[in-house]
Amino acid sequence: MHETNVIEGQELQGGKVVWNKRNLAGNKVASGIYIVLLSNDDASETAVTKIAIIN
Repeated sequence: MHETNVIEGQELQGGKVVWNKRNLAGNKVASGIYIVLLSNDDASETAVTKIAIIN
């Protein structure tokens, strides 16, 4: 699991998130398909996508 916020200044451009491919414990994640859940602060807008990580 990883949790992050939109990079400051990118909100008006649809937002941009940068992930260093590490989990909350700081360990590099395994190769695989990851489900990404996105939402604004009050969860009135949400989105789901998948990304592939290959190490």
